[in-house]
Amino acid sequence: MKIPEPLIQKALPLLLVASAAVFLLNDRLFLPGGRPAKPAPPPIEMSGGENAGHARNSHGGHDDHDDPEKNRRMGIFHYNAGNRDLAGGKLEAAVDNYKMALSHNENFVETYVNLSTTYLKARRFGEARDTLNRLEQIAPDNPQLHYNRACLHSLEGDTQNSLSALAKAVDLGYGDQAQIETDPDLERLRTTGEYRRFIGELGSRQEKSGQR
Repeated sequence: MKIPEPLIQKALPLLLVASAAVFLLNDRLFLPGGRPAKPAPPPIEMSGGENAGHARNSHGGHDDHDDPEKNRRMGIFHYNAGNRDLAGGKLEAAVDNYKMALSHNENFVETYVNLSTTYLKARRFGEARDTLNRLEQIAPDNPQLHYNRACLHSLEGDTQNSLSALAKAVDLGYGDQAQIETDPDLERLRTTGEYRRFIGELGSRQEKSGQR
């Protein structure tokens, strides 16, 4: 059956509005596969002077940052978009989306983790460090914070501090030993005798824990 063209023209705007509403109402968090993302030059800007409460949107206007629920949903929207960009290797786009997420929710822990991972992948170590320092102010006991800090130190050749950060991550609950043993960011750390002793002790602890 052929639908009359005038009817299609009338219905199309309603369909577009409905589709956008469904998309924005989807507030689930989607995490990329494996460990979240990576840091160098200037620090991340969370605010912007007098207009700190209003982030510019893609059309040049300003989003209303006075609505907590809207901020929550928009933060998640940009977080998920950043995850898709990160998974697709679009690092600059991922950074932009994660920063937008933080402009809506400056305490969004998962976003700091993935932003630091993105910076590490881009070898922007200064920005990774700034991001992790900010995350430490919000969630000092987050295991991923200390794991990503271990990656940062290893990439910079500081294996001693890398091992200390990794040990703290494990103490706080980071338990993905396979990731530790294969992550390319920890390659330098894995060449040290201290790491080999640490990973051996970790394996022994996990075996004993599994027997209980």
